[in-house]
Amino acid sequence: MPDILANEVERSQDVILGLNEDQILYGRDAFGNLLKPGYTDDPYFNKFKNPGKAAERYKKYKEKLKHIHRERIYNIGVQLFPDKPEDTPNLLINGNWFMNFLFINVSESSYTLGSNGRVASDIEAKYEKVFGLAPASKVYYWNGFIRPAIIRGYESIMS
Repeated sequence: MPDILANEVERSQDVILGLNEDQILYGRDAFGNLLKPGYTDDPYFNKFKNPGKAAERYKKYKEKLKHIHRERIYNIGVQLFPDKPEDTPNLLINGNWFMNFLFINVSESSYTLGSNGRVASDIEAKYEKVFGLAPASKVYYWNGFIRPAIIRGYESIMS
């Protein structure tokens, strides 16, 4: 069984990475919760003369980029989360410093998701648990990949 699981995770690691990226693009953490702080609550904007106005302007700018967000969705046709509220970050603007550097390390008994991007540690500090599959993603991955791999493995042993 451990070999079956490790082989399937190794074989389908792009799916796992895609599920994690999709969660982030839908503004979700590894627990499926909305990323917080939202734009209008983000302490980053306190450095501006008018923090509320700066946050609102940035929120509207990010909303205009929604088409780019949709283009990055890995699992087309499988929307595990509702569209994010306008105030919820999707971390897309940090793509060249975060999203483009997502990785997975697979071991015999587990896997670890992360990012080698320049701002990855800042993202983790601000939003905490962004790496890992949320419950809805786990169910999708189990039903579509792990369960069939186990069935195939047992069928090959029994035949």
